[in-house]
Amino acid sequence: MAARPVIHTLPAGRIATAAIVVVLEAATCLPSNADAASQVAAPLDTVSTVHVRGLDQRAAALLDDGRSRSATFRRLCDTLEQSDVIVLVKTGTLRTPAQTMFMNAKLGARFVRITLNLPELNDVLLAWLAHELQHAVEIASAPDVVNEQTMFAFFCRHGQLIPSRGPCTREAQRVRNAVAYELSEK
Repeated sequence: MAARPVIHTLPAGRIATAAIVVVLEAATCLPSNADAASQVAAPLDTVSTVHVRGLDQRAAALLDDGRSRSATFRRLCDTLEQSDVIVLVKTGTLRTPAQTMFMNAKLGARFVRITLNLPELNDVLLAWLAHELQHAVEIASAPDVVNEQTMFAFFCRHGQLIPSRGPCTREAQRVRNAVAYELSEK
């Protein structure tokens, strides 16, 4: 089975392309020194955390909205604040609702990128963002996750296989449902 070492799988023959994209993105997104590290993906004015950062205005607005409307979402962000994981959130076009990719481990931090599929309603995006933030929390709890391969192996050990998506944890699914419920109550 051809699967790239991230939470979601790719069609056969696409592994090398995905690896090249990740390497190029990591090389362009991550700093080469400590001074630049403090500025990488600096949060927009609306983002209230350091470890969970929006890379575009929509992502930043979603982070603020999620923190203000959902206790579960806030807990995920607060947990990540206490970790060595930096989460960079962006919006884009995907074949799945959302995706988490391990970017790099550098300067004592592990960088993870979450991409949310557009277009979609904000509450749906927030539930999926919480799902992916739960994956980031799971990564934060596993110091042995230091690259794409170890992340994929971790989720294979601790998750269940979701057809056409790859391994996923029950807790991430539970979190998505909990946040969707919290948002529907407000």
